Amino acid sequence: MSGRRVDVLVGPAGTGKTTTLAALKTVWEQTHGRGTVLGLAPSATAAAELADALGVGCENTAKWLYESTGPGATLRAAYLQRLAIERTQTKGASGLGRLRTIDTAINTLRTESARWAMRPDQLIILDEASLAGTATVDALTAQATRAGAKVLLVGDHAQLSAVDAGGAFNLLAERGRPAQLTSLWRFTHRWEAAATRGLRTGNTRVLDAYADHDRISAGAAEAMCEQAYTAWQTDTEAGVPAILLAADAATVSALNTRAHNDRVTDGLVSASGVTTSDGTLIGVGDQVVTRANNRRLKTPGGYVRNGDLWHVNAFGADGSLTVTRLARAGTHAGQSASDERADVILPTDYVNAYVDLGYATTTHRAQGITVDHAHVLAAPGMVRENLYVAMTRGRDNNHVYVALDDTDPTCDYLPDTHAAPGGGEVLETILATTGAERSATQMIADRQNQAESLKRLEPIRHTLLADAAARHWTAALPAAGLTPDHVTAVLASPARGPLFTALDRGTAAGYPMTSVLRDLIDSRPLDSVEDPARDIAAVLHTRVAAWLHTKVADPRAIVGVGEYAEMSPGAAMTLAQVDELIAARLDALTEHAIRTEPAWMGRLGPEPDDDAARAAWRTQVTAIAARHDYVEGPTPMPAPEPPRQVAPVLTRDANEWSRTL
Repeated sequence: MSGRRVDVLVGPAGTGKTTTLAALKTVWEQTHGRGTVLGLAPSATAAAELADALGVGCENTAKWLYESTGPGATLRAAYLQRLAIERTQTKGASGLGRLRTIDTAINTLRTESARWAMRPDQLIILDEASLAGTATVDALTAQATRAGAKVLLVGDHAQLSAVDAGGAFNLLAERGRPAQLTSLWRFTHRWEAAATRGLRTGNTRVLDAYADHDRISAGAAEAMCEQAYTAWQTDTEAGVPAILLAADAATVSALNTRAHNDRVTDGLVSASGVTTSDGTLIGVGDQVVTRANNRRLKTPGGYVRNGDLWHVNAFGADGSLTVTRLARAGTHAGQSASDERADVILPTDYVNAYVDLGYATTTHRAQGITVDHAHVLAAPGMVRENLYVAMTRGRDNNHVYVALDDTDPTCDYLPDTHAAPGGGEVLETILATTGAERSATQMIADRQNQAESLKRLEPIRHTLLADAAARHWTAALPAAGLTPDHVTAVLASPARGPLFTALDRGTAAGYPMTSVLRDLIDSRPLDSVEDPARDIAAVLHTRVAAWLHTKVADPRAIVGVGEYAEMSPGAAMTLAQVDELIAARLDALTEHAIRTEPAWMGRLGPEPDDDAARAAWRTQVTAIAARHDYVEGPTPMPAPEPPRQVAPVLTRDANEWSRTL
């Protein structure tokens, strides 16, 4: 651990984060004493899992903030103030008993307040930190700073983000020099472990690996829904820990209803039961999930939590349910066998509002769960983080079923059992679409990066030069043999811009375009113009474009434009500023490519030792990096360094990169 007040640990799916935290807890307590590690998590279920794994006290962040600085703390302070006043007013021997009662209450309240206070040299582990809102992270780190404690934010910014305004963990993970776990332990197959790295970063090439191992099915939505459900049901009946996942709540609800109905048919679930407020029928034998924390509903293992799974043992005439907690497959079961068998009665109002069938689940609720097999329903509109979380739940097998049309999740009757070919395009779109919450700082940096990109700067440069070029070619047209009437017609034509652009490209390629234009006019006089609309500019553009194609394979690839004396002083100053920005961008792109080694760097080989060869190698790096930045959009770049002087040699020709291709 560093000496910083806040550290970040990034743990991609399957890297053994819990094992790492258990070892860290042991080391910390060896130095600072027992009880100096506190665990926090955004959800009560995650906090309970962390407590079971580490053997320390853990709480969800909302409860901690409520009791430490929120209404709970305010209420205790008010009680203490009232008790202090009452104590001063209690006098005489007759009041001794009352004084003892008051002192006991004061000590109890102070002990409770101390329970919700951080201490010096305490390690605060905030697990699943990517799911914590920015305000929550800020409040907790502020508390730790005041107390002299240390905060460790643990999570993965490539997984799901906070429901509240978030982005803090993402920012710290990208720019805060985090520690990162790299070894993947969860997955049985090495190829799958390697493939999950590609899913995490949106690398579409890893889809080939999944396809090669028959992990992708694609077709009509109803067919995919049926296949996923059937595969999950087969695993469940065989005793294989499996999970059925979908990105949206509607599909999950329909799959749960299907599972309930099938179990009723098989005699595993009673046909009668309790109907909740949303129309869900729950019978004896069903598996249900609770969706709200209720600390008044005590269990041997704590209380009823949001996300807990239960087996229904009985239902009451009043609509209540008697249930037994189930341990999720792959999680740390903190209760003893007797605890797990203990019944809990969920009252009617709680059942109506907060109990659902719990066979299928959304990817948000699946984060942190590990099973043997995962069956994932994917469809257009899903984002990369959902797919990555879903496809990393299984140790032995993660299978995605891609719906190629709108999903009808009822799945009971199949209009077409023939799967449509392929699903790669849908999955590629999902991997290219990120739903990660980004901080305001990151968004500002993204906007700045976009503004500094060649995709943004080159069109500005081209516009400045095109304006000067228009004045240049307007003056040059008479020298090419056009009459005043011809010039007037050209300037009035909508084809004027394309004509001047073509002439400009020829000039940038090194050809004397005024002479070329004169020869093209002399070869076929404009009086016999072939355009039915008699658009002289369009005719000249066609001739110039055809001539350029005889000289250059693709004239559109000529990015550079000529520089003209007709440019105004103001435009010339703006152009110089743009050229400086382009030169700085080229320098940054080159250093970024050398540092990050993107895939295209492989064909250039290692950086040569010889000075001349190294210079040529760097020129190629610059050219390719610039081409990606210009054609494909802004290259993701780190936060900008403080302004520095641009080397003069780079500002001489900011467009030179385009001529090396």
